[in-house]
Amino acid sequence: MTSYKNLRSAGFSLVEVTLSMGIAALGLVALLGLLPQGLEMSRKTGELTAQRSIVEHVIRDLEQQSWDSLKAFSKASDTVTTQFFDDQGGVTSSGSQTQTYIAKIEVEPLEVMLPGVSYTLPNKDAKNAENNIRKAVIKIQLSTKRSFDDSKKNYATFYHYIAKGR
Repeated sequence: MTSYKNLRSAGFSLVEVTLSMGIAALGLVALLGLLPQGLEMSRKTGELTAQRSIVEHVIRDLEQQSWDSLKAFSKASDTVTTQFFDDQGGVTSSGSQTQTYIAKIEVEPLEVMLPGVSYTLPNKDAKNAENNIRKAVIKIQLSTKRSFDDSKKNYATFYHYIAKGR
């Protein structure tokens, strides 16, 4: 037969149960406090991944263009070159319902004096600058509008240099 003393020591007391519930609640509150930070980090990571994909796509397109056709992407041209992308960084049309990102692309000549290259005039004039390098400026904006809004500074800017191959 089991005695009354052995039955009493087999379970947990009310104090032990209350204490363990308090510790578990404290841990749960701490984990729930980290949830918004984790969601924000996940959103930023997705945005950076989409931007990386967009930049790679634009650079690949620019590098496949002929050297003379890059003038169409300059600030001086009448039309601003914009492309539209979805939330994964895939190309969409301007009328698409899934359009999330707008990329504004500008390509300008980079007039620099390269070291080790002799130029005809002794002064470093822009006429003698190296014309075989161009600077691509890619601005990416998260927007559902159909045009790029320069007035808001809520866009990411990426730079890439393109060299004349032939």
